Amino acid sequence: MVCRSWIGLGALGLFAFPACFLWDQSGIDEYATPPSSKVETDECTWSGAPTYGRNGSFTWYYFGQGTSQSNGIYKTACGYTGTESGQVDTVANIASDGLASATYFAAIPGASGFDSVGDCGMCVEIIDECPTDNGQNPLCAQAGHLDLSYAAWQALGYSVGDPSGTTWAAVECPVTGNIVVTVNAQGQVYFQNVAFPVASVTSAGSQATQSPYGYWSNVSSGQVTLTDNLGDTVTGEVPANGGDIGVQFPTAPAACMLDGG
Repeated sequence: MVCRSWIGLGALGLFAFPACFLWDQSGIDEYATPPSSKVETDECTWSGAPTYGRNGSFTWYYFGQGTSQSNGIYKTACGYTGTESGQVDTVANIASDGLASATYFAAIPGASGFDSVGDCGMCVEIIDECPTDNGQNPLCAQAGHLDLSYAAWQALGYSVGDPSGTTWAAVECPVTGNIVVTVNAQGQVYFQNVAFPVASVTSAGSQATQSPYGYWSNVSSGQVTLTDNLGDTVTGEVPANGGDIGVQFPTAPAACMLDGG
């Protein structure tokens, strides 16, 4: 079986995660290339991006299993919010263009706590941490394991179980429109609907810092400069109550190469 689907989280991610790709390696993969080669692609990755070649695995989950909520709105570690109907969750400010969908997203495990927030919005998309629940969810302690939304799981064609021997990689998110700010608290914001994860933020001439839960502190309304994981920088305006900042990271850089293996 060969599957190719985008899972977007503003971006992670099939990555992003709202908007990234993954494929089953149990058969011939028409999209795969030899491990030693690189190919130009419209979906871009970057040095050090999470990638698992044929040693990844997947399960699925839905918000109702334990994601925190307030007034019926669920909120993830990276600040993305969503609603649930049955086992199908819909998330705001994630990639939903082309093969991506507002119902496709994934959680990726971090090591030593919430330290994968540097990839918030990545496709494979990080929507939140894959929780180990004090050892009760051991799969989320495995490198290369993703918890997919139920809709994303269904789109990939897996029936039951924990499929292994799969490949996934971080890629550009097929977002539409500009980067969006959502406010967590005074001076604390999330940057969502990003083509690539945000690596650094400068606001009012000062460097912002990213919390273990993904929001950026020391960010005020007005001019803000963002740098993504590829090193591209854009400058926009943060509205006082959040919203569109008027810019988006460059997409599909000509120099971007995707490892095939």
